[in-house]
This record gives sequence, C-alpha cells and structure tokens, in this order.
Amino acid sequence: MISSVFTIPIRKIWISPLYLEIRKLYPTINHKTVQRLMHKMSLFGNKPKAKYKSYKGNMNGTVKNHLLDVVIDEENHNTYYKRNFSTNTVNEKWTTDVSEFHITAGKLYLSPILDMHNREIVSWDISKHPNYEQISNMLTIAFQKHPHIEGLIFHSDQGWQYQMNQYHNTLRIWNHPIDVTQGKLLR
Repeated sequence: MISSVFTIPIRKIWISPLYLEIRKLYPTINHKTVQRLMHKMSLFGNKPKAKYKSYKGNMNGTVKNHLLDVVIDEENHNTYYKRNFSTNTVNEKWTTDVSEFHITAGKLYLSPILDMHNREIVSWDISKHPNYEQISNMLTIAFQKHPHIEGLIFHSDQGWQYQMNQYHNTLRIWNHPIDVTQGKLLR
C-alpha cells in the first residue's frame, strides 16, 4: 500500500501527504507506523524547502516596539496592544524586512525600505546572500536620498541583521533623531 501511494506523484512525497493518503484507507493508522514502514521499505521522501527566517534569537537585545498602542479594557479588566501603522505624512514611519526569492539561478534576497504612508519604496538592495552589507547599502541609499529626516520611526522585524550593533551605529551615524522599533510583522 505505502509503495503504491509513494509512486503516484513522481516519488517525491513527504511523510505528511503520504500519511494523509494512507489514512483515507486506514483511519486508525498512526503516522509513526507509516514512517517505520517507509524506513523498512527504503522509501524516503523530500521535505519541503524551508522558508527563510532571519530570527536567530535575542543576539544584542531588541528595542521597544513604538508602533503599539496600549488599549485598556476596564470592563473586562484586560490590557492589550494594538498596532498603529497609520501616518499623517510621508517619511514619518518606515519599515524594512528581508525577503527570499527562488529563481532558476538560485536564491536572491531583497531588502527594501517602505514608507508606511504612501507605500513608496524608499530604497532597496538585492543580494545573493542575506548579510549586513546588504542592509548597510540599503540604509546608505535611503539616507542619501532623504538627508534631513526628523522624527522618523523605523520599524523592522527582530531578524539578526536588525539586532546587530553595526545596524544601530549606522542609524546613529546619520545623526537623525530616529526611533528604531522592532516587532513581528504579519505576512
């Protein structure tokens, strides 16, 4: 049974879809049983490619998320936070992230800065590897384009690039009163 299901989609099936197919015929079968039988029959599936994740734990400390508004629900005695991405003018709040793209030649990493007011791409950089040089180039382009910004809130996720001391020092070098904020962006 397992080998017949395994051969259906070009022998490239992962344990989870295989288990679901077998479960249709045998509702009480356990996924570990399927794994054990596959191993005995020397059938190995390909796991799906892992997504790019830049978060590697708290390296140099994260900074406060200035985009959160405190909401107090006195009736239910709860306090929760609501994200505030709204702006009144351009260059008030910027956000950045690194995205991975799979192309025929391999992987590319795009790092843009987006203005939250009009969704304009302020600057961007593409690299074959996600490294700090990419972030540095992106920041240099942005601040050369906008040399006199005051009161900017610059939001990123908590990826390793944005926790580096170099990143925070680069923002200080430009002598802008920038509020750096980190949080988890919804995708």
